[in-house]
Amino acid sequence: MNKLSFNPVDFNFRLNFASTTGGNIFSHLSEKSDILRQQLLCPEENQDLGLLDDSIATEMQRLESEGLFHQISCISDQKLARFGLKHKNLVHQAHFVKSIGIPGLEVPMPCGLSTDVIEAFLRQNSPEIFDHWLALGKLYASHLLIPNDKECPFLEIPEAAAHLHAIEKAIVEAFSKASTDDITYQSLGISPEMELWLEESNKKGHYLMVRSSGAEDSSHAANAGGNVSKAYVLPKTGPLCNAIGEVVSSYFSYSSLQNRINVGINPFFEELNIGLTTQELIGECLGGEKVSSDIPVSLVLFTNEPLYVGDEKFRVMRLSATYGHGNGVVGGADAIPTDT
Repeated sequence: MNKLSFNPVDFNFRLNFASTTGGNIFSHLSEKSDILRQQLLCPEENQDLGLLDDSIATEMQRLESEGLFHQISCISDQKLARFGLKHKNLVHQAHFVKSIGIPGLEVPMPCGLSTDVIEAFLRQNSPEIFDHWLALGKLYASHLLIPNDKECPFLEIPEAAAHLHAIEKAIVEAFSKASTDDITYQSLGISPEMELWLEESNKKGHYLMVRSSGAEDSSHAANAGGNVSKAYVLPKTGPLCNAIGEVVSSYFSYSSLQNRINVGINPFFEELNIGLTTQELIGECLGGEKVSSDIPVSLVLFTNEPLYVGDEKFRVMRLSATYGHGNGVVGGADAIPTDT
């Protein structure tokens, strides 16, 4: 029997991640990452930055040859991409974890709303949003052509800020109306499968995590903190629609757009990417746990984080974990124990 065990916080503030059974993916990758970690600590050795990628790729090829990816390969990446990368990867992870069958290890299958569904809803219920967006694009194009017009950031120009405010307000109001008006809610086009999932989640007393999945981090840009995630959302029409409105409006927020502008992306020229994902929330029950051992552990894994030592540039894998909900890890910064 495979058994995955980890102790997130021990006395020397190191994260232990191990498997009690050799020969599975976790023991292989844990072993290889330990070797790579020791090698990176030796400055006299010139490390190949692709070594970790190669090792993981080897393990993935082994798993594929054993037929463990047959469920995942049946899923259309092109279709899933319309929901955003976060949703797509969660679906793949859910199928993958189920296929390797480690007791106690589970990724809840998410339900999402694609960019197409959200855009159609907004065009029907708040078409003025797209007029404001088009006007912003024209303003930004003019802004780029005027060399002396760079002292004030574009999004802080009063006219641009007014368009942004109008967009965010219209989105929140459209989804707020959907939370109370059946006709508006029906125009959102939530699938029967998602409706059934919401009903079952409500019966089980589950809460949801509603997360942005569209214009997120990529190999070209980081958008950390740019978009909103809503925790502890009741799986009911009202709370869900209001949470969706906050998440979708955050794609048009100052922070999200500025993060993309900062790396040279023209967000007004790109195709809209405003999909989102919803997932059963894994976290403490409201009011806290009575037994400390029942407190869940949240972990964040950075697979490719830059690390600079003198003039040398390395890439490291970093794990961060703490008790409770994942926001404690994401927002904990240096207060959270890590292992690199």
